Amino acid sequence: MQIIKRSLLWLMTAAVPVVIAACYGPYYNYTKSGRVLDKQTRAGVANIAVSCADPAADPPAADAGAVEDAGGYQPSVFVTGPDGAFYWGGYQACNKLKFEDVDGQENGGLYLTAIEPLGDPEQELEVELEKAPQ
Repeated sequence: MQIIKRSLLWLMTAAVPVVIAACYGPYYNYTKSGRVLDKQTRAGVANIAVSCADPAADPPAADAGAVEDAGGYQPSVFVTGPDGAFYWGGYQACNKLKFEDVDGQENGGLYLTAIEPLGDPEQELEVELEKAPQ
């Protein structure tokens, strides 16, 4: 009887991580959060795409969060919220993040693309974007 109880306990303990991964997906190995700000006003900028800027460190085919299109796999892209806050996650190490305006004039102006180093993993990243010349 004791062997049956221990076997059931072992089975439940082994199954819990599998159930969590099946329901919520695997955890990202590398993450970064922060805010994207307008360089002049210091206000948050919405709808800025955040992705890994180092393709050697984050190959698209190895990114489990990738989406498939006619050209193959594309790396995961995260978009800033209304206050400019962002969260990026990846399965491969990434040294730099790319910040790119994806909605044109809708977020208050067209912003220039920026590439920023990740820096300290424990510290939030604050990125200032300049508006494109008119």
